[in-house]
Amino acid sequence: MYYGKQGTVWNIQANQASWMVRKILQAYKDLEVVGWNEARVIQVEKFSTKQMYQLLRGEYPKVEWRKLVCNTIACPKWSLILYLTLQGRLLTKKRLIACGSVDNTKCILCEDGNENIEHLFFSCPYSRQVWQKILQWQNIQKQASRWNEEQRWAHDHYKGNSPEAKIFRTTLAASVYNIWQERNHRRRLEILIL
Repeated sequence: MYYGKQGTVWNIQANQASWMVRKILQAYKDLEVVGWNEARVIQVEKFSTKQMYQLLRGEYPKVEWRKLVCNTIACPKWSLILYLTLQGRLLTKKRLIACGSVDNTKCILCEDGNENIEHLFFSCPYSRQVWQKILQWQNIQKQASRWNEEQRWAHDHYKGNSPEAKIFRTTLAASVYNIWQERNHRRRLEILIL
């Protein structure tokens, strides 16, 4: 390679090279960020892509909800809605009222409580009944409880890779998705009636 005649990668200037060659030659800057220099690269006997990726990525704590979303056999759209729910990012009436998009926060499923994530999953009588039937169908002997408690319970009891755990996580994602879809369906009907 012509550029190699100028010395090591650490001091090559390739101003006339293609963008790809320039990008490769500038990779040393990423190595320097994580504490690798030319001498250390030369001393490496066995390179691990995994270790380098983790070094470049940095340390991030694992979040509790990761297994609930990422390790299921659920449809991607179910997982997305579950992820948004776990992050508190669904556009419930509580969030929409702050934007001025709605004028009340009454739950459209039960017409009783204020519509927020905590109420929709599973404080609302409608969603609680749906979730309770899903739990019974899986032979899980527990009462449906509030969203934060269900999330914690699911993480504690179904974080493994057993078929039962995967089925539970999938039914959780499916339930959250379908309750959200029912809410959206009723919301559209409400708008049409007005």
